[in-house]
Amino acid sequence: MTPILDPRNGPGRLALELRRARSRRGLTRQELADWIGRSVATVQRAEAGHTRPSWSVVKDIARACWLSIAAIETLGKGASGHSTPLTEAPHLKLVSAFDVAFLRFRSLRRLLQGGVSAGWQVR
Repeated sequence: MTPILDPRNGPGRLALELRRARSRRGLTRQELADWIGRSVATVQRAEAGHTRPSWSVVKDIARACWLSIAAIETLGKGASGHSTPLTEAPHLKLVSAFDVAFLRFRSLRRLLQGGVSAGWQVR
């Protein structure tokens, strides 16, 4: 995704600050994504500046890159075009941890019942 070229608008300023902070910290997008438990695509979208990312994504990136939450919140409000409070969204890591646990349980149950699970046969 090509970064927004005009950092004078709200999303552009926020994206520019997020990119700079990641660079100052010396992290790649993949490393940052792993650090905050999000996908690389989420980090790329946040840094692109075409749209305002969710507050939870912005806050996670800010913490990982040692940015002031208050300063980032100001940029986030400017990116949204209005001054309503920013809200939390469910964290991806919580959803995926549940899904992984459920799939492991289901596979183990099939294995214990003598079935075939993920291409492995019980002998």
